[in-house]
Amino acid sequence: MPPVTDDEIPFDIPESWCWVRLGDVCQINPRNKLEDENIDATFLPMTAINEGYSNGYNPLVKSWNEIRSGFTHFADGDVIFAKITPCFQNRKSAIVKDLTNGIGAGTTELYVLRSYGKYINEKYLLYFVKNQQFILDGIATMKGTAGQQRISRNFVVNYLLPLPPFAEQKRIVERLEKLLPLC
Repeated sequence: MPPVTDDEIPFDIPESWCWVRLGDVCQINPRNKLEDENIDATFLPMTAINEGYSNGYNPLVKSWNEIRSGFTHFADGDVIFAKITPCFQNRKSAIVKDLTNGIGAGTTELYVLRSYGKYINEKYLLYFVKNQQFILDGIATMKGTAGQQRISRNFVVNYLLPLPPFAEQKRIVERLEKLLPLC
């Protein structure tokens, strides 16, 4: 990834934080590689993912052989979010957990973020992709026909993330979880 330049930085952050590109700290849409393809897995069509600031979804279970091709892969702990209008604007996103056999697949209209290592709190990342500025910036870059517009992979890979130390990420998440029910 290209280094973050001073003219790209949208606002000041504390000295202990750093600016990174999502593509520097996350794999974007990684694929699952399995020895045994004859197992069950979680399946998520777009209709199964909740909107708004919740972290909910209603999973289905399907044979991995049935869903391993032609769908977006994810695994336990990944952050998923819609890339197509109006689902992107409606914040259809979640952290996928407790998946059948630890893996899943879903609609092709998802982006999956899988952190490299344990440097990013998954809830911090989820709230980041739900934030209003990320949504507005994504809308400004959408391409496609009316009703079928999408944010590009390039937008996701290059998007700047203000990354605090892990303990600070945790404190931010705890504060958000106290405040969001009041909104």
